[in-house]
Amino acid sequence: MSLKLYEIPQAIEDLIDPETGEIVDVNELERLTERLEGGIEWLALEVKNSLAEAEAMKKEKDAFATRQRIAENRAKSLKNYLSFVLRGQKYKTDRVSISYRRSETVQVDDEFILWARSEGGDAYLRYKEPEVDKAALKEDLKNGVLVPHAMLVENSNIQIK
Repeated sequence: MSLKLYEIPQAIEDLIDPETGEIVDVNELERLTERLEGGIEWLALEVKNSLAEAEAMKKEKDAFATRQRIAENRAKSLKNYLSFVLRGQKYKTDRVSISYRRSETVQVDDEFILWARSEGGDAYLRYKEPEVDKAALKEDLKNGVLVPHAMLVENSNIQIK
């Protein structure tokens, strides 16, 4: 029967006599130890490969996002220039057709929020939910400040190099 990687430590422990502490089967111990080390190394290499692949994908994604942003900005700039050149006039050829549609937008100046708060215009404001500043909270907790409903938790994070 082939053991799973997580079963090997128990199998190794079973090779040691609990009363005397002697190794029952040295050859089996060596075989299991080599298999465990090989399995651990394989898993660690898989983690490294997966992280490298994820990093490469992130770089590719970032490169595409940059290219996308550049293309969108270029299109916006060209569209603005085209609007400037045409000054609201329609344009049509066999390959393109340019026309305009009306739209409405709301513009507010820098004083609007102050006005809305002081003059009862809260109906025109939206408020975001509060967000925990974990960096400041961590600093206070490290300095011994007791903060209700908050605590420092120490984790053990695996490092594979």
